[in-house]
Amino acid sequence: MRISRRSRRFILGWVLFTLVPLRAFAQASQPTSLSISPSTLNQGQCYTMTVGNGANMTLDLEYTFNGGPVQTIIDWPSLDPNGRAYICTSSATATGTYTFVAVRNTLTTAWVSVSASVTVTAPPRPDFSLSASPASRTVNQGQSTSWPVTVSGINGFTSSVSLSVSGVPSGASASFSANPVSPGGSATLTVSTTSTASTGSFTLTVTGTGGGLTRSASVALVINPRQPTSLSFNVSQGYAGNDCYFITVGNGAGMMIDLQYTFNGVAQPVWSTTLDANGQWRYCLNHSDMLGTYTFTAMKNRLRSDWVALSPAVTFRVRPPQPASLSVSPAAVTAGQGSYRMTVGNGAGVTLDVQYTINGGSVQTMSGWSSLVAVSPESPNGQADIWPGLCAKPGNYVFTAVKNTLNTAWVTVPASVTINPPAGPVVTSVSPNSGAAGAGVEVTVSGTNLCGVTLSTGWSGLTFSNVSNNGAGNAATVTFNIASSAPAGVATVTLSAAGGSTTFSFAVAASPVTLRKEYIYVGGKLVATEVP
Repeated sequence: MRISRRSRRFILGWVLFTLVPLRAFAQASQPTSLSISPSTLNQGQCYTMTVGNGANMTLDLEYTFNGGPVQTIIDWPSLDPNGRAYICTSSATATGTYTFVAVRNTLTTAWVSVSASVTVTAPPRPDFSLSASPASRTVNQGQSTSWPVTVSGINGFTSSVSLSVSGVPSGASASFSANPVSPGGSATLTVSTTSTASTGSFTLTVTGTGGGLTRSASVALVINPRQPTSLSFNVSQGYAGNDCYFITVGNGAGMMIDLQYTFNGVAQPVWSTTLDANGQWRYCLNHSDMLGTYTFTAMKNRLRSDWVALSPAVTFRVRPPQPASLSVSPAAVTAGQGSYRMTVGNGAGVTLDVQYTINGGSVQTMSGWSSLVAVSPESPNGQADIWPGLCAKPGNYVFTAVKNTLNTAWVTVPASVTINPPAGPVVTSVSPNSGAAGAGVEVTVSGTNLCGVTLSTGWSGLTFSNVSNNGAGNAATVTFNIASSAPAGVATVTLSAAGGSTTFSFAVAASPVTLRKEYIYVGGKLVATEVP
């Protein structure tokens, strides 16, 4: 096959050459070899054909295209003084491998066998690539993380690239710091998770679209269950059976939480509970809860294996039960003749300290006043029956505050009871019932309702001291002071007690005359005589 001069440029390219004078066939020399460099090039690029002994020569060529039949090109190309031709392809040059198999000076007829090839390829298409690093990020629920996403242009790619991301799990959101992105630029992909985001490992696919091309890059996102961040109590202590408290856990909404703690310095098994939507857990102390100090040292989401240390540790103290209320029934009793019942809320088993006033006087304190028993086996309330003794001070008792004797804080619980005095005193005997003038006599007065005894009389020279009640109200001892000048006779003594007064008699004897012996001479004899 022969190729005309007009069509050859569309097959192998344009030839850059220098015109030389034609030589006669008789003077023509033949090429000795043919080589091509480079042997592979893109459409629109140039290659150099070097022909041995080809200075200023115009060639005829035989070649095959992609192994097809041999084709001939006449009078092409023309070589320079160095035996070279610079041949440039165009976008119209067919792609494939051109193999030159023979060559001759166009002024000759004989062919010289050669073997040289040039492969013409289509130029690479402009392209781009996406990259994101690192390959994996790990966060807890509620946290955020990010990746730089880089757009790299290839082969002169100049189009902007629009970014998108897929595979974002439920409860998470993704955004780019810039979109679209020019080649050579980058954007930050940020993924934010909520506290309820799905947990596990997820593949995020970043897709870029531009210039009619789509490219992608993938990264891994690992979302672990969130961890608690803090722990606090709304109070530092509570009283068993009295108080309610709540724990607040940072980042703990709806979480199943494990806690490590000690009780009075001794390590305890892990305690677990489920927090409410506010990250809180509420508890009301029972009457039977263990008393002491609870120290919490670490916490974690039950779905995690790693612990979050609490530094400093968080403590809570459970104190002994405190009385919550006080009531008294009946409202009045008679001393020595009945009792009243004191009922104390949350007082089962408590030994009670009380503060009270009598008839509006100053506040008095009595420690360990009464030990309470449970109202019923299941009840946290305590009660005690109080029996005012016969000699209890009558009046209105107002209880102003109470407390467990093991605690220091007082609880205001106003309640009152009136103790009425017993019936008036009755004297059944007085011993001794007499005394001589000038003497001090200790007298025992026996009877009933002898409480708070005082004595009085109108008898001249008779006074009383050292009055003492025996507490049972059935006897009192009194010192009767009888002056020497006291007249003899029966004195009426008035005995006053809490419930009234009565009288009894006491005999006052004249002071006895003491005689002494004197000796006198009568008729010459010594005679003894008694004189006062």
